[in-house]
Amino acid sequence: MTQTSKGILIFAHNNEEIDYFKLATINSWYIKKNLDIHDITVVTNQHSYDYNIKNLGKQFVHDAISNIIILEKNKTFKNINRRLYKDTSHSQKVLPFYNIDRCDAYDLSPYDETILIDADYLILSDSLNQ
Repeated sequence: MTQTSKGILIFAHNNEEIDYFKLATINSWYIKKNLDIHDITVVTNQHSYDYNIKNLGKQFVHDAISNIIILEKNKTFKNINRRLYKDTSHSQKVLPFYNIDRCDAYDLSPYDETILIDADYLILSDSLNQ
């Protein structure tokens, strides 16, 4: 009987304020600890990857994330697709939001069964194992 591969897929493209790749890296450690899932793929762009390798260290990033896909479909879209971020009712900012490659999750995932999560959806328990 063939074993079905199962894993987590996270998209993480930084903007000038939010370090989604760093969130994805930390979340990968939480996923390993709380779900005991070690097959984690992060889809990112070169800039987000390079920035975090410099700041977190290559070993730390690659120990957390088993598979990294560097992809940037459309740089123009990244600059024109903007979203209102609200930290509190008193703090609002309009920042780029890059999600154009998320529709390719099915094709990008290397797993037979995939849980797709946002980088900032922190896995702090084992409830997804249900």
